[in-house]
Amino acid sequence: MSLSKWFGSGARLTQRLGNAQQRLALLFTRGELVGRDDLGNQYFRRMEYDPDLGVDKEQRWMKSPRGHNHVYNYDPSRTPVEWTGWLRGARSEPPTEQEIKQNAVYRSQMKVGYPETKNRQRDSGCAARIP
Repeated sequence: MSLSKWFGSGARLTQRLGNAQQRLALLFTRGELVGRDDLGNQYFRRMEYDPDLGVDKEQRWMKSPRGHNHVYNYDPSRTPVEWTGWLRGARSEPPTEQEIKQNAVYRSQMKVGYPETKNRQRDSGCAARIP
């Protein structure tokens, strides 16, 4: 009997194996919940001993909300910039709620101000530099 009769097509098999792997990972990984974002992503960390280096290293990871948790459905653009920096180790501390709100306000101001800047540069003859 072939595997396709048990599990279905290759895509379904991959999805089922990915879901099973995530459930097992959640059972066996314990970590400290560091924060959540507006999209429902949860961020965790834990200290683990690295025998090669002989020191404790911090592991950081993200759990996406149900429906976005499969490896083939993952969209990196859904992870906020502040949390991406923390996950990759560019920041030592996770972002605060206040910092995330300040950055959101700043980004919205830049979206509003961009057309004004574009028009000003076009009028001054610098339009070749603007996409």
